[in-house]
Amino acid sequence: YLVRRERPAGVTVIAGYPWFADWGRDAMIALTGLTLLTGRHAEARDLLGTFLASLRRGLTPNNFHDDGGGAGFNTVDGALWLAVALERYVSVTGDLGFARSSLPALRELLDWHLRGTDHGIRADDRDGLLLAGEAGVQLTWMDVKIEGWVVTPRHGKPVEVQGLWLAALGAEARLSDALGERPQFVGALARARESFPAFWQGGAYADTLAADGTPDRSVRPNVALALALPDTPTTPAQVDRVIREVESQLLTPVGLHTLSPLDARYRGNYGGAQVQRDAAYHQGTVWPWPLTAFVELLL
Repeated sequence: YLVRRERPAGVTVIAGYPWFADWGRDAMIALTGLTLLTGRHAEARDLLGTFLASLRRGLTPNNFHDDGGGAGFNTVDGALWLAVALERYVSVTGDLGFARSSLPALRELLDWHLRGTDHGIRADDRDGLLLAGEAGVQLTWMDVKIEGWVVTPRHGKPVEVQGLWLAALGAEARLSDALGERPQFVGALARARESFPAFWQGGAYADTLAADGTPDRSVRPNVALALALPDTPTTPAQVDRVIREVESQLLTPVGLHTLSPLDARYRGNYGGAQVQRDAAYHQGTVWPWPLTAFVELLL
């Protein structure tokens, strides 16, 4: 739901009325379909402005508090989706004036990620990929927390976060080129691209690499999210492998399972008390929005 908020003032997106407020990740993912494809370009610009103005230490709000009294910043992907959405807006509208005024904030965002910011979010000195995670904090879109229990912590290097990290670095380069400026993160982009193939292990992509490199081989839609982004290095054979895996284990008529039904942790029923529902939220429950990444891979 595209809405206008009062504190802070600006256009935003209600993630699920009436039980959710506005969340940075959801707003940036939804921006393309809500505003760009519908021709609501002024609202797209205002929506981007709301979250660009709310950055803190390189992070966009995970969610604004319902009472208007602040925001939570426990998200590793929200700011990276903001970079992706900004480039999409400029590509569709040709609004180089907004690109020029936004580029300093984008560069500061990337610099915070390189140097290190909250919740252990930082570029790994060893390979340039993005590390994230601390005990008791949920940071990716698979972000359920039940009385201190983070159901799917995914600490370390989640695969879709690497795709977003590469896309954000690439967005800075392409926007800089469009404006006749020198890109400032070419080296960081090249290094992270060279390191991404570490996710390909045993003929498949890992969902997450722990800080020590240990792979989590859970079959989830996150690999499709990563490969659908513009700067993620892959091969046709690897894309075909992901497509076959998604088709055989995750695809349904309305979206993708968040975990393969072949996994022992799979929960096939999203029902019962809230604790039961939350425990199933990303352990099998079908979500519609990752289906777009799968369609982009097919195209």
